[in-house]
Amino acid sequence: MSPTIKPQIREIQYNGARLTYTQMGNQSFRPLCFLPGWCGDRSFWREQSAYFAEEYFVLAIDFPGFGQSSLHTANTRFSLEYLADFIAAVLRQEELSNCTMVAHSAGGALALTTAALNPSLVRAVIGVDAFTYMDFYPQVDEEIIEVIIAPLLNDFNNEIRVLASSYFLESSDPVLRADVVETMAGAKAGLAVPILKSFLRWDMLDYLNRFSGPVSAISAQASYDEQAFLKVCGDRIDVRTIGDTGHFVMLERPDELNRVLRQLL
Repeated sequence: MSPTIKPQIREIQYNGARLTYTQMGNQSFRPLCFLPGWCGDRSFWREQSAYFAEEYFVLAIDFPGFGQSSLHTANTRFSLEYLADFIAAVLRQEELSNCTMVAHSAGGALALTTAALNPSLVRAVIGVDAFTYMDFYPQVDEEIIEVIIAPLLNDFNNEIRVLASSYFLESSDPVLRADVVETMAGAKAGLAVPILKSFLRWDMLDYLNRFSGPVSAISAQASYDEQAFLKVCGDRIDVRTIGDTGHFVMLERPDELNRVLRQLL
């Protein structure tokens, strides 16, 4: 990163909530927006934000309700459409259009929903270890959703630590693993659980049909079942894979991810 490129922390008050995000680069450059996944925050994209700010106007947004973003809890029946409205508000605040959204994990669902509902704001969506988990997409039955969330309702802090740890390989950097686990464990259960429900209810095929722009995925090779994926999605999503990494590809293999992202942009 050039020493002249400094991140600026900005926020928007919208519909009773606060969305916090970082912007970097020249506003005349093509816009590139990074979204973390469920219970993550924008710092997970630090390697990509710095790298691409030389050529793009980069935003890294804290997911609604996580990181430094706040979300009121009066509405506990969250939907992806509801959350996407906040992301669109940030893009409008920055007067952006034709943005490429890069999103991790379940954040890919939020990015694609935002794109489908706001086609003038988003031109393309790239999911990082997103879209390719056929246990969760295209949609999960309500009975299975209740089974998934039951442990989180019983002991959120312990369960989220176990879950976050499972996203890494045995060979993963233990310091990085601990940092991600602590970040995710800091989420508020009262927001995290209903938002997880909204992800599990999301119909990926519906939004793939509603968005006409390109959709790509960069998957951890170990978790990608090509045969199962192609059976569901065909060639609608362009999938690339990266080996020797767990779920948090952007943190474990940042240089490789940046190289593949550059090919897709």
